Amino acid sequence: MSAIIAGNCKQCKRDFYVSLGHPRWFDEAIWKGKTDSPEYQEFLKVRASGLCTNCYRKREEIGMDEKTLDRNFIYHAPKKGQPRKYEAIRGEARIFAQIIHDLCPESREQALAFTNLEQAVMWANAAIAREAADGD
Repeated sequence: MSAIIAGNCKQCKRDFYVSLGHPRWFDEAIWKGKTDSPEYQEFLKVRASGLCTNCYRKREEIGMDEKTLDRNFIYHAPKKGQPRKYEAIRGEARIFAQIIHDLCPESREQALAFTNLEQAVMWANAAIAREAADGD
């Protein structure tokens, strides 16, 4: 029996077919029930992903599994109590932005300070939104 991964890649949309031949770990998993080998477990993960081997490798390199992708790239509707937290973060950031405006000369550095403050607010709000998604 041959270890085969085939299908239409969910990411790049190309048809793919990979035959691994008759590796010993595959024969042992099928015929002897030894399904705990790392090679067989990896084979199952690749096959279940619905990705070609190139897209699967790229995803592994950046550390994005399906759960992380869903968590990071879907809309998170505000839950009870979250809007108050968002407003508190934005309010405090607004005060700090005013301090930066008042004390720092207009410059590239001041612009970067504003950009990074905006980014800090965005990531803080994302942490609140995504925490609720993790708890669902």
